[in-house]
Amino acid sequence: MTEKQVLILCDQIQTGKTSAINESLPFLKPCMGFICPDIDGSRKMVDVQSMKIHDFQIKKPIYSGDVQIGKFTFLGAAFKMAQNILSSIPSNFTGYVIIDEVGKLELKGSGLEPVLSNFLKVSADKPYKIVLVVRDYLLDEVIAKYELKNIKILNPLNFKKHIQSNYITSE
Repeated sequence: MTEKQVLILCDQIQTGKTSAINESLPFLKPCMGFICPDIDGSRKMVDVQSMKIHDFQIKKPIYSGDVQIGKFTFLGAAFKMAQNILSSIPSNFTGYVIIDEVGKLELKGSGLEPVLSNFLKVSADKPYKIVLVVRDYLLDEVIAKYELKNIKILNPLNFKKHIQSNYITSE
């Protein structure tokens, strides 16, 4: 059995990684997971299955579980929601699982951890396809931490081309 390929959407900050996924959603059906777009100047979390938008970035911490990284503050409850989304993906799911994004917090064992590590470990024998969003300067660390082997690294433009060229309609 060949090892499952993981797509890594990788580029610099603010280069359209999340937008590339959002624009590709019609070709990523069925799809579960989450994206974190900037909406009206604030980062939100969108459950891609339901397309429900949730607050993610806040101006200052409100609860003890809120997370500050650099100049940004994020709702701890949003990370829990993202973890729950990952934990609820059925083992027989055959679509795409989007994880936007794997970053500094995860590398430090916070954010989506430990759910993300567990998810990536058990996903090897599952039928779904995984798309990870990673900033370019963290790519090597993410590959090493999660021991990712069979990967395809794509920038936003090549990601859209790849997804659209591999799209198969059921009609």
